[in-house]
Amino acid sequence: MGIAAHFENESCCLRPCTPDDLPIVGPLKNHKDIFLNVGYAGRGVNVFAGGKAITEMIVDGEVSFMDFP
Repeated sequence: MGIAAHFENESCCLRPCTPDDLPIVGPLKNHKDIFLNVGYAGRGVNVFAGGKAITEMIVDGEVSFMDFP
């Protein structure tokens, strides 16, 4: 087609994940009233445990059902 392209970094983010492959669960640093439960990279069933952790963070102020940093 006569189109030339050069790519420095190619990615196709079909399974969003973090660089360390761990999900992000908890409040934002600068906005403590906004919680994230993202980055499961295709292991979506784990989102339910993250949801329970966030619920406990909001209601109780801590997570008791599992060890959570």
